[in-house]
Amino acid sequence: MSQTVQIKVGSVSWIHQQVTPVTLLTDGKLLDPNWVPQTYIGLYATRNPAPPASLDFPAYRTSKQFRAMTYAELEVETSDDKSKVLSVTVKEPILDPGWTPPFNRKITILTRFYVPEPSMSDTAFYAGEMGLGSSILPRIQHRNTTLSTKVPQDNLVASALIFFRAGKHTDDVGVDVVKCPYHVPWVWCEWLVTHNAGKFTMYGTGSIFPTHTFYAQGASFAQQDEPTDSHFTKSWRHPLTIDTSALRVYPVLATGAPASGPQVADGTNGATGPATSVPYTARGSGYNSETSF
Repeated sequence: MSQTVQIKVGSVSWIHQQVTPVTLLTDGKLLDPNWVPQTYIGLYATRNPAPPASLDFPAYRTSKQFRAMTYAELEVETSDDKSKVLSVTVKEPILDPGWTPPFNRKITILTRFYVPEPSMSDTAFYAGEMGLGSSILPRIQHRNTTLSTKVPQDNLVASALIFFRAGKHTDDVGVDVVKCPYHVPWVWCEWLVTHNAGKFTMYGTGSIFPTHTFYAQGASFAQQDEPTDSHFTKSWRHPLTIDTSALRVYPVLATGAPASGPQVADGTNGATGPATSVPYTARGSGYNSETSF
């Protein structure tokens, strides 16, 4: 005899950026390096609203207000004594690298009426890019996992890991218009589900940027927030020069491939180490969240 249970798990990665160090649009022209305030303006103006605490993933997907999404309905068959997992079927899986939303012109009174660059008035959403190494796997822990949790095969339900980065259009704006010296980097999000004695446990983690919210049975149980910067540090000797070493978001921006060459090809499918071993990939958030249900 066996027992079958249905569970729903997933994640939403999104840009939060509650504050910005940019005080005036002219910061992007006056401060050095001037691509830094321009990039911060772009992050702040394309941030996403927070996903709700209770989420219908397929319905929310249509909003395009996220940078990545993973989701699966898992049909889990366990032994009658609940000592081991016998089989797992993945239904309605979602691996979506998300979107860059339009520039929000309401961020300042000036931009409501005037924008200095045409991309700021573009009302289109632009699709992100998903790495080939992304997958949702029943009964297997993803080979690029960054979680240290070791799970016996009898207790392993499923895992997921998605690599994602902004798509070509957004990357081109950054390199060609903003003159950022780096292409957009790979970022990532992962989760793992285990079973023991009738109880499920979900673990979640991700790159330091963007923000990741994890869900079990349709309800959020953790949010791993991205770093933010509230001001630019400058010295009295060089009042127009930004001290980039003092910024928290800057290291993520500088992780991407050099803009002196083309955007690097997708190599995520060939990586055998943790997600962070993929070249030009952001480091981990340092947080592992978990819940049992």
